[in-house]
Amino acid sequence: MSSSPKSLDSSSALELLFSPGDKRKGRKRKILLKSIEKTVQISISFLVALLCFYGIYRAIDDTHPETLAKIPKFGSSGGGGGGHFLQLRHDDDEVPMSSGSSARKRFSGKSSRLVDSLANDLSRAKTALTDAKIHERAIEVELMETRARERSIYQEAETLKSKLIGATRDQVEDVVEDVDELLRDWEFELGDPVEMEHASPPPSEAMVKHEEAKEEGMGKKVKVGEKASELTAAEREQQSKTGAGSSGSSSDRSRSSTSSGDSSSSRSGGGSSSSSSSNNNVLADDASLGTCEAHEHTEYWGAVVLNGDNHKTEDAGKCCDACRNLNRASGNRCNVWVYNPNSKACWLKFEKNIKEMKPANSGAGVPWVAGKFTDLKPPKPPQHPPATGKRYEDMPRCLHGVMTSSGNAYMNWQSRIMYQTWQNHASQPGSIMKAFTRVLHKGRDDELMVEIPTMRFEPIQTHCDSWCDYPVADRSSAIARWSQTSDSETCSHIVMLETDHVIVKSPPESILLPPGQAYGFEFTYINVNHPTMRSHFSEEYGDKSKGIIPRTGNSPTVITAEDLRKVAPKWAEFVARTEQPENVKKSLGWLRDMYAYDLAAFVSGIKHTFYGAGKPESIMAQPPADEELGGAFILHYTWGPEIYDVDGTTMLWKFDKRAYGGGQYQRGPYKLVKLEDPPPWKEGLKLQTFFAPRAISENKHALIAMLITEINAAIDKLPRVPKGHDSLEEAQMWASN
Repeated sequence: MSSSPKSLDSSSALELLFSPGDKRKGRKRKILLKSIEKTVQISISFLVALLCFYGIYRAIDDTHPETLAKIPKFGSSGGGGGGHFLQLRHDDDEVPMSSGSSARKRFSGKSSRLVDSLANDLSRAKTALTDAKIHERAIEVELMETRARERSIYQEAETLKSKLIGATRDQVEDVVEDVDELLRDWEFELGDPVEMEHASPPPSEAMVKHEEAKEEGMGKKVKVGEKASELTAAEREQQSKTGAGSSGSSSDRSRSSTSSGDSSSSRSGGGSSSSSSSNNNVLADDASLGTCEAHEHTEYWGAVVLNGDNHKTEDAGKCCDACRNLNRASGNRCNVWVYNPNSKACWLKFEKNIKEMKPANSGAGVPWVAGKFTDLKPPKPPQHPPATGKRYEDMPRCLHGVMTSSGNAYMNWQSRIMYQTWQNHASQPGSIMKAFTRVLHKGRDDELMVEIPTMRFEPIQTHCDSWCDYPVADRSSAIARWSQTSDSETCSHIVMLETDHVIVKSPPESILLPPGQAYGFEFTYINVNHPTMRSHFSEEYGDKSKGIIPRTGNSPTVITAEDLRKVAPKWAEFVARTEQPENVKKSLGWLRDMYAYDLAAFVSGIKHTFYGAGKPESIMAQPPADEELGGAFILHYTWGPEIYDVDGTTMLWKFDKRAYGGGQYQRGPYKLVKLEDPPPWKEGLKLQTFFAPRAISENKHALIAMLITEINAAIDKLPRVPKGHDSLEEAQMWASN
């Protein structure tokens, strides 16, 4: 066989290529040409690749020489100084290279390690940036907590000033007045007109009553406690025997107490007169509480005051007494009791129409023993000093917070937190927040009369003391009556608040607008041209000279005390008119109170300036619906935020006021438990599906965290038992469910 062209020497190959016209050698010539072409292509490709790697190497060497310094070096077989696999010479750009496939493999390995090194550096840089952001957020939280502690110190200082140990009330007042006078003199010498302008106004009527309520109320309760303690064990045993049966009425028990009291007097020697007098007082007090009528095999309706599942007594007589005791000191909290002899459950209730009430169930098969008090004397309605007619210019320039409430247990735990946040920020130097009043529209006092400065007004809807579907309907009437009292003249301006508001800072003086103007919050869901309002109040809407109807509602609104006296009566009138007919009430729904206020402001000619959430001029934000705090000093937690992980289905955290403390219908006063902090922010967290979009921005998360921080700071300062009560049981007697 003929030899392959690859085995030819150079002279034979040249002869083969250039031999003319030899057909026998034509096939070998073609094979040789193809071999040469392939070799040239491989050489060109290698040169191109080598030039590309050289360009990359030069770029790295110019910009990141420290990276190349990390690459291990290698040299020749002699152990002397080696060099990089490419030794760059910038003077003549010569590139000595190792030859063969070994050099190419080393070059490829070094390039791969170089890319990995750059990727690792980038990853470490991203991790460091993330850690820095987390650290920054931790610093912000710590700063917020520091500010809260600072506010706490200010508050404690104010409290200590009013608690001079061993001093009488007059001495305390003298010292406080002296301190305030020294502070005013000091401010005058410094020439600070702003601080002089915000000098504390005289204490409001609610504040004065708040200070006096504990002494008066506790006096009554001590008196009752002394009466109860004077009953000897023998008397209690005798009363128990007398009232053990279902027919043991309270009148029988009173008579047995009389005979026992007489025998006790004969044994007590020199103290008999005092003991007899005390027992007579007990009997007189019992007589004023009404007569208990007991009925076997009977069950009565009534709003629950104490749940019998958690309230047991030995017999029906003691169940009756438990109901009677709730009516001491004009409490009038119980007029129906229902007792089960088998389970010992004693249910205490209150029924408005007690004289017309008929049994819910009766007959031999009914195991209950029930009784009712039909002759309880209603407590006297509260009386408040009337307004003196002060004008705007006659009042101190400051802000008076007014919070309305129906006094149920659900609203009262919110009220305690709200008032505490007000105190936290009102204690800041230069604050314009100088007075606070809770306007309570309820038929009787509740457990917070001492802890929060309160003025009570009789409700229009008396059944709301137990339960009603729209307690807000009493708000306008209560505010209207309060605006006619001297307490409303404490400050030049009023801010109307709600129980689920939280104060996060002291507002600027710029919100105190002159008479004829008010400052509010824009609720975008208010339709100022609501067809039902236009048709039902056609005469009022027809007056175009009054300006534009605001989209605010009454709360939060900052208004002068003088202007509130004009708006509030109209507001109460319009609320009453939205209750009838039924189609108007149904069309306006829960917003009818807000629509009525806006129309009253319009008719009264009070121009409202209002801004939505997140703006520098805004006064309120509502997490989690809003993104920014803006200029707000109030947070409103009407919506309950739920935070989900990035998958949108795994709930990480939630807060809903309607579920706090076990729900809205628990026995008060609620135990105030600090809320869990929301999880740290990260990209991808989501809210519940109610909100669209669901994504939680970093600013929105910070707003939620601020709300929880303020609530917890308030809870830290609030005792388990509201101020003015010696025990939880005593506070529970004054609370209503």
